Amino acid sequence: MVIICWFVGMGISRAQDEQTVDFLSLQADISIDPFKKKVSGKTKFKLNVLSKSDSVVIDGRFMKVSQGLVNSKKANIFSNDQFIWIKHKFKGGKTYTIEFNYEVFPKKCMYFVGWETMNNPQVWTQGQGKYTSNWLPSFDDTNEKLEFDLSVTFLKGYEIIANGEKIESQVVNDKMIKVTYNMEKPMSSYLVALAIGKYESYEEVSNLGIPLLFYHYSSDALKTEPSFRYSKQMFDFLESEIGVSYPWQNYKQVPVHDFLYSGMENTGTTIFSDRFMVDSVEFGDKNYVNVNAHELAHQWFGDLVTAKSGEHHWLQEGFATYYALLAEKEVFGDAYYNNVLVTYANNLLEQDKTGGSTKLLNPKSSSITFYQKGCWLLHRLRQVVGDAVFRTSVKRFLDTYQYRNAESFQFIAIVEEESGEDLTAFFDLWLNTVYFPENALRLGITNQDVQAALDLTEENIGSKTSSDYNEAGFYSKKKMISLSSKMNDSVKKEIFSLAMDSNTIKLRQEVAKQLEGPLDLEKERLESLLRDASYVTNEIALYKLWQWFPDNRMSYLDETKDIIGSSALNFRTLWLALSLATENYDRDKAMANYQELVKYTGLDYSFEIRKNAMEYLVMLDACNTTCSENIKKASKHHNWRFKKFAEQLLKEIEN
Repeated sequence: MVIICWFVGMGISRAQDEQTVDFLSLQADISIDPFKKKVSGKTKFKLNVLSKSDSVVIDGRFMKVSQGLVNSKKANIFSNDQFIWIKHKFKGGKTYTIEFNYEVFPKKCMYFVGWETMNNPQVWTQGQGKYTSNWLPSFDDTNEKLEFDLSVTFLKGYEIIANGEKIESQVVNDKMIKVTYNMEKPMSSYLVALAIGKYESYEEVSNLGIPLLFYHYSSDALKTEPSFRYSKQMFDFLESEIGVSYPWQNYKQVPVHDFLYSGMENTGTTIFSDRFMVDSVEFGDKNYVNVNAHELAHQWFGDLVTAKSGEHHWLQEGFATYYALLAEKEVFGDAYYNNVLVTYANNLLEQDKTGGSTKLLNPKSSSITFYQKGCWLLHRLRQVVGDAVFRTSVKRFLDTYQYRNAESFQFIAIVEEESGEDLTAFFDLWLNTVYFPENALRLGITNQDVQAALDLTEENIGSKTSSDYNEAGFYSKKKMISLSSKMNDSVKKEIFSLAMDSNTIKLRQEVAKQLEGPLDLEKERLESLLRDASYVTNEIALYKLWQWFPDNRMSYLDETKDIIGSSALNFRTLWLALSLATENYDRDKAMANYQELVKYTGLDYSFEIRKNAMEYLVMLDACNTTCSENIKKASKHHNWRFKKFAEQLLKEIEN
């Protein structure tokens, strides 16, 4: 439902008697000019009017509107910086269509990336928290759900991707194409998605026949397998585990440049950061699996059933976090699942210590609370009521409130009915208590491998012997390595040595992280880390070896000069910085190395690459005019974290 208001003159004045209408659908035919950063279009809304009114309100920010029609007859239409409203004598109990044209230069939500340099130029949207009404007349209230059908006109040579099924693609003229997408079911406006860029794609089909479309840049063709690894397996698992068929026509995944977050669960069309497009080596360091599973789980929890208000946000994030972890458990096993639960518990306990904890029903709670405490609630609930009741309850909840909005008490009522139990005390503990429940960790974790990790304390760590350090207990071993600073030197060296001998990449990486000085391991063992199949390990090892063994700096640089590293170029930018900081190293190529590092501060590169390059150049006191200008440009970047970083760096330069 959306509020109908009375208006006085050109200003908005809420009437005393507010009434409601129900919007059913929107057909939008839009054209996008990426060089002017402009959107123009025609809209046709269908709605049921429940009570008579003289006007209807639609959210539209800073939009210029014209040619208003109601049921094909001319109507007065007005707009300001927040709303569009149509003046007409609407009668209760009738269905209407509202049509109008609009133009807008979106201030946020739609981002035009790369058009200054034409290096992989894109247009993409992010509606959650930014409001789709910045580029498309729609509704900021998540309780107003309608079916969206988009037709988008854009430059030839670009892939246009939106929610739903592509039903038509036509040539407009020599320069433009028009693509039309159809959605069959209603959704909240914040889930409308648009991504435009130079993409290739491939398709798989789920066990139940849902098309799964994977988009990628042509340059990332060899990265598609590790990047999208386990996607179909997790899709099929979640559909089976949840017990409710995937509710949308298809499922698309689209990487974009300089995205604001890791990913966003737009209905049937997840947009995610292209930094998760990784090769097989980087997969072991950082991969898309968790984000992939989380955004997929949202297709049911958030998209199909949407929280009625911020107070019930855990119904989206807690459920998505929990079901993503179940999908990862399917892939990686019980020990992984329980270890993540321990990590979440420790995060929540640490939040308790710092005074940052709130009730789960507090709409201003932290992400840790919504995501991780919500996940823990569901983990414990399943243990309390049993698998069968839990699954039946979740299925009934989704079936009952599909394509609608829900509140926590509605889920609770279903679980109580299905279990036949009064769960007031349980939900009161998890929803209304500020702190993480005291005994939850011990009650909720039974896996011996993870329990051993929990039992590692400063008092007993020194008693661990090599016989305890077996290959089976990966997480216990990783925990032992991370606690190395609490050990005496002999025990620490023994643990490090055993980990190095295991040839387990992640354990050797943990050793690299925990090394505090050149005496922690023999020099040859330290140097072997440069050759591990891990860009993170290589990076850590190069930096520490360069620090600890000055006489060998040139040989270390020579050995690693051909390593490019991750898509964020972490290793390469470090190598360039160290080569410039090493006296007399390869003088013939010093200027070329310097220019390469400066180049990485420019607009052609992701903000992660730019950030590293800028930071190294400032540390080297070598930030030239080009570097400084690029930092200034970065201070206006759409990603607020990078923007804040650049602003701080400018202050350092100026001081």
